[in-house]
Amino acid sequence: EIDGLLAAGVDFADAMDSCEQRLNKACDYNHMKVLVLDEEFISDSEQYESMMEYLIDEEKFPRNTYVCVASDAEALIDLDGKLSDDLGSWLEDFLLNHSNGEVHDLVTLGELMDESRNHLRTLYLPYIETEACGLIWEQWYVMEK
Repeated sequence: EIDGLLAAGVDFADAMDSCEQRLNKACDYNHMKVLVLDEEFISDSEQYESMMEYLIDEEKFPRNTYVCVASDAEALIDLDGKLSDDLGSWLEDFLLNHSNGEVHDLVTLGELMDESRNHLRTLYLPYIETEACGLIWEQWYVMEK
């Protein structure tokens, strides 16, 4: 999602291409704060692996981008404009300042990409749920090695 632009495709690469074709400028991903993965999407191992290959091969996104899983990514996108800051900055602050961040370290996109190749660690991604006035983070999405 880029400034309210939601794109879909047969896979992650196709959705990225569709999104970029609809923009009026070349997109600069260097300021990306958080990559939000929809739970339904991430649970599809074929789609997930295809996305990881794309991310590794294209090297578009900063490796220090935090990664979380949302129970409903579209509901999360709908919060944009209703928060005190842009959604990416607000979500980054939320992750960094939430007490659940003391249980496990936050995972970055670089760590996720490395682990998709190495299969050495179990990763714990913040699991974000949307409620009427904001977000709830009470559990972790476990990605087994």
